[in-house]
Amino acid sequence: MSLDIRIGEKLRLAREAAELSQADAAKLLKLSLPDLHAMEEGSLRTDAKTLCRAAHAYGVEIRCFFEASKDLRVTSEDKFLIEAASISILRSFRTNKALSKLCETVRESDYSGRSRKSVG
Repeated sequence: MSLDIRIGEKLRLAREAAELSQADAAKLLKLSLPDLHAMEEGSLRTDAKTLCRAAHAYGVEIRCFFEASKDLRVTSEDKFLIEAASISILRSFRTNKALSKLCETVRESDYSGRSRKSVG
């Protein structure tokens, strides 16, 4: 299978995972519908600019167009695991005194780079 065909398949899978029609995706990517269709089939080479736009529009990393996995959708199990990992990370931040102080300082700063309170 050629690289153009594999990338085209990934483009289609990413578009479908983002729940976009070809027409909507073509508008987002600033492409004609026939060009997007040809790219997804692999009969038209996809340039780097289009891959960058697609990654952004579809909410995926650009490397997903080159990886072996075919499933780009996030399952409910994946979402649960991501949420559990996030909670675990937040808990570890709360229990680490230095990180907790740093987070508090950032939260209390005016986001201009100047801290209102110094980190002890």
